Amino acid sequence: MEFISNVLLKDISYLWMIFFIMISAGLAKEHQLFAPAFAYVKNTFRSNRFVVAMLSAIGGILPIEGRVTVSAGLLDTVAPKEGHGREKLGIVDYLATHHYYLWSPLEKTVILPIAAFGLSYVAWLGLIAPLLVVSLAFITWYIWTQIHEEEVAIQPGKFKLSAVLRNTVPMVVAIGAYVAGASHVVCFGSLALYYRNHSAMELQEALGLHSLGRVGLGWSSYCFGQLHEDIRWCLGIYVEDFNA
Repeated sequence: MEFISNVLLKDISYLWMIFFIMISAGLAKEHQLFAPAFAYVKNTFRSNRFVVAMLSAIGGILPIEGRVTVSAGLLDTVAPKEGHGREKLGIVDYLATHHYYLWSPLEKTVILPIAAFGLSYVAWLGLIAPLLVVSLAFITWYIWTQIHEEEVAIQPGKFKLSAVLRNTVPMVVAIGAYVAGASHVVCFGSLALYYRNHSAMELQEALGLHSLGRVGLGWSSYCFGQLHEDIRWCLGIYVEDFNA
């Protein structure tokens, strides 16, 4: 029993994190949960690419393990289902999350040189400042010149504060809790269950039903009974990206 617990909860916990993030991102994309927030950014700055820049900037500075996975999940919510746009956003994800190793005081790539050469953190930043400027300039150039507006899948919509509070804030809370030290499995597992249940409730309202039981689905069966479909969906994403 202890062996099973270690394997399921510790040794492959990062895989569980990937699974739950992809489930959450997939539900957010399928049901356009972030559309009101994206609509506000798009209408304010008149650009789909600014949404990409914002998501990549947020994902790229998260001081957590699995930063690339979280960033990929965020960017996937605005990625087209097929075409070169998906590949370009994959490049943005890589570029936006790897400059972190140059400046973060939490990374060995920064700690070791500082300790070896007796530098202060400010002195280290001064040494790598030109490289950081070039890195950020290249990321900005790539987003604004290589990604076209139509390659960012943002549905037209209107800003609704209530929708942002219901749909976008839970993602922010989950990421914030993980940054604060909570278990990544608990944070993103809870987020996936919340989005599952929330999507079910939206389906209920769309069909004019008073209870999910009327369509043969209870809360728990909706969250857990279709888990095999979510697994197939996640595996399909990985196979598709691998083949691409």
